Amino acid sequence: MDSLPNELLDQVITHVAQSNDGRNIQDANSLANCCLVSKAFLQCARPVLYSAIHLDLMTDEPSSLLKTLKSDVQLARAVNSLFIQCGSPCSTPVQRINELREFMTEALPLFVNLTSFRSDHRIATIKLVETSLYHNTGGYSMGIPINLNNIRTLELFGADYIYKYNYILRLPQLRRVLLHSMKIIDLDGDDRAYPNDWGWMSHTIKELEIHQGFRTWNSSPYRLWSNSLQALSRSMPALSYLRLYHQECTFYPKQSRHLLGFFRPQLRNSLRRLAVEDGRIDRSHPGLGYNYLAEDVSILEDTTASNLEYLSIDLHTLFTRVHHVDLSEAIHTASLPTSLRHFRLRHTEVNDMSSVADTSTLFNWNPEMVVQELVCKCPALSQIDLELRLLRSPDSAMLERYRTAFASQGIRFNTLVHECPSQRRTSIICYRAT
Repeated sequence: MDSLPNELLDQVITHVAQSNDGRNIQDANSLANCCLVSKAFLQCARPVLYSAIHLDLMTDEPSSLLKTLKSDVQLARAVNSLFIQCGSPCSTPVQRINELREFMTEALPLFVNLTSFRSDHRIATIKLVETSLYHNTGGYSMGIPINLNNIRTLELFGADYIYKYNYILRLPQLRRVLLHSMKIIDLDGDDRAYPNDWGWMSHTIKELEIHQGFRTWNSSPYRLWSNSLQALSRSMPALSYLRLYHQECTFYPKQSRHLLGFFRPQLRNSLRRLAVEDGRIDRSHPGLGYNYLAEDVSILEDTTASNLEYLSIDLHTLFTRVHHVDLSEAIHTASLPTSLRHFRLRHTEVNDMSSVADTSTLFNWNPEMVVQELVCKCPALSQIDLELRLLRSPDSAMLERYRTAFASQGIRFNTLVHECPSQRRTSIICYRAT
């Protein structure tokens, strides 16, 4: 084994590193086994093994990893992807939290070739700001970040930290930003103290995903973090992909449209891919009537003049009166761009907090007329995906009629069905794709 040329060994390690499920991720177990084959394999496989680190705070020990990295600086230089996962901050042991603080302080400065930093833990976000980006000999400064210049992907527990320490998004090569658990709803009026312009722009950031993860039981009218969201949008004028998702939380189509409104300049110019997925339907919410969307349709009208090629959106967010009119009529009045190539339509009948929608009308529509109207509206369309969360199994024959009708127009039609029996009204327990 040790006599094999390094070039051949590198090819073997590269092949072994790929997981056998077809996804483009590393198979850590196989790489670890390669390290045990021989010294030559160890020399080639170990840097690849450490190139992508997944640190699970519930099972892994940050202190052990830190010790290994500090003992071999070359391993730290090999790291280009770091993912710190905790699942739930409340369930993370205190000892792990303390170890995480030490790890972030001492290990991150060693990762000079890091291109992707991901974490769903608030401590990781705080320490990233405090110890890595703005630490100078004489203290801290909020200027242009001086470390981690190779970062291209940044996924953080957002909360309101991004509004306070927005320079964390000013990394010079940053391209993709995902903000978990962002504070979108301003219940206490804190946003009034924040500026609506951060005074800087990043033209390298092309992709932004915002996840609003807090449940809110307050029945009073919602206020968004308007100043901060406006500043966030202004700092990323060149976005080509935007995803706003709020699955299984108290966020409504009206708020989804308002949130999208902060990114109107990008929608009119640079945006090519858009996903607006609020994941909740609740007609009984206090202060919102059945047709509460009717007064708030202007924001999505900008999509008609946009250059969007991909759109993923909930049926009840795009169409304001979908339960009262034929789908072909709804499509006729909907704001869809002529440039659209891939359309993903999501219909929710059940989630973990409500069960209010009705799929019966969805399958009473005439598929041929629906397809004809959609093709007329979007002549460049080549693929449509229909995602359903249902209390009952859909009519397979009707789905096949849709598939045949779309195929006759050269459009690929896919369905993704999440099933939930009627006696279970809390969570999706089964998954089926066709």
